[in-house]
Amino acid sequence: MKPENTFPFGIDYGWIATDASGHLAVFTNAGEGPIPRSAIMGDYASTSNVERLVRELPEHCDAKMLVEMPITDSFVGFGKRGLYAYDWGAAWDREQESGYGLVCVPSSPLSVEDLRSPLAACALATLMPDTKFGGDILVNPVRHLDCVEP
Repeated sequence: MKPENTFPFGIDYGWIATDASGHLAVFTNAGEGPIPRSAIMGDYASTSNVERLVRELPEHCDAKMLVEMPITDSFVGFGKRGLYAYDWGAAWDREQESGYGLVCVPSSPLSVEDLRSPLAACALATLMPDTKFGGDILVNPVRHLDCVEP
């Protein structure tokens, strides 16, 4: 099996994507959410690299948590750097389909044009043109992208 076809079981895998407006979001899969192939392939696709590259961005705005969670530091950190944060299983209504739920919003969202490579290249590799981060509270990448799943 090729590495890009291997699902990272049990790892809270973080990946980044760009929406129709050029805004950015970090998605954490709780070890079980689907991951776009474009986000799992390439030099900067591993969770440690994406999250490390995001943490290297300067904090430049406030962030607002939208749901109560026991640990929020990572999500707030993403938001303060201008990225929306989505978490697998954090759906607002458990009756809805499964997906990545919006958990944190930045007061001043970054655009992909604000980034430098390699994070910009990683974000552009997973383009979600039918999605508006912040406006869509539930995102299921399987509906739009080729994904690996458990």
